[in-house]
Amino acid sequence: MNTEAEPTTEVEPTKPKKKRLRRTDGEGLITTQSLWQTFQRCEKRAEWQYIHRLRPKKIPEPLEFGTLFHQCMEIWYGRHQLPEAFRAPEMIFGIIQKTIDDYYPRWSEAVEPETGIIKKDDAESFRHLRSRLLMTAMIHAYIRKYPEEPWRILAIEKEFRVPIRNPETNKSSPYDLVGKIDLLVFDKETEELVIVDHKTAKTIDSNYILGLELDLQVHLYAIHAAKYLKIKHPIKSVKYNVVKKCQLQGRSGETAEELQDRMHEWYMDDESFFRHEGIPMDEEKCLRFERELWERSRYWYRKTQGQEEFLRNTTACFNPMAKCPYVELCKTGTTMDEVQLVVQDQFIVADEAHPELTDEMLDPDLVTK
Repeated sequence: MNTEAEPTTEVEPTKPKKKRLRRTDGEGLITTQSLWQTFQRCEKRAEWQYIHRLRPKKIPEPLEFGTLFHQCMEIWYGRHQLPEAFRAPEMIFGIIQKTIDDYYPRWSEAVEPETGIIKKDDAESFRHLRSRLLMTAMIHAYIRKYPEEPWRILAIEKEFRVPIRNPETNKSSPYDLVGKIDLLVFDKETEELVIVDHKTAKTIDSNYILGLELDLQVHLYAIHAAKYLKIKHPIKSVKYNVVKKCQLQGRSGETAEELQDRMHEWYMDDESFFRHEGIPMDEEKCLRFERELWERSRYWYRKTQGQEEFLRNTTACFNPMAKCPYVELCKTGTTMDEVQLVVQDQFIVADEAHPELTDEMLDPDLVTK
């Protein structure tokens, strides 16, 4: 009897190789500063938000308010593009006021029609009313503080898209950085190109100012905007245009007009509520931020390719400003099946990972090589 084993025709299955992601004009290569800041803060939150495209049904109030502030600043600084007859501050403020009213449509529900007294029985309508009054007072005080500035406006809300590269070798990653500059100006006093970034803040103290010096967003924008816009002269500094948010609330029996007047007076009491904080840009600082972005893009690549797991940062679930909107997902489980009930209750699945971007910026032909 021949006990020699017969040769088998079966082939041991091999693990299929994962297709390597390379630079193409296809979907999925776009990144934004919001993605990188989120990824830096918490990997798992970045996965929920940008891989699974989960967005909270309720927009966080600071984000909602900041978005409107940017819209108001765009209108105010865009007045120089209008004919002279339409640039009067009163006319521009009228346009801004309508923008504010449209943004908070439920504000009138929190006001008694006959007496004008504020009602707080409905939290959402009261939030609309208070935010409307606050933004109105803030913009009115801003225009009074800065009626004119020594700037020549070069670009407003200008978008750009550039490849992320290794600053040492100039090698491209599979990703592009897409961003939007609030203002690009020529400062007539210093004769320099300056990026102006609008911000609102609950507190403006030494720690807040120190954080601006380490701001990933604007440093990256200063590096890449000049390339995208084909500006021959370097951007020398970033000027943060910061406005403090009034914390006044409605008193018992107070009318909306009375609360509005108190907010106006609050902004008149202290000019430190407005800051133009300049941060100089130097070559070594910019190079360091470019290196960090390159390393983050490599790390992101390994995560998205399944080579490493997206990890939770449980120290970032709560901060003095707000609770992370994804904390319930992280508590519930690790798979989409386990978190489906939470998703249905609290989230929507966005059509795009970056819904804030315009169709123009999604066009791969606009990538600056």
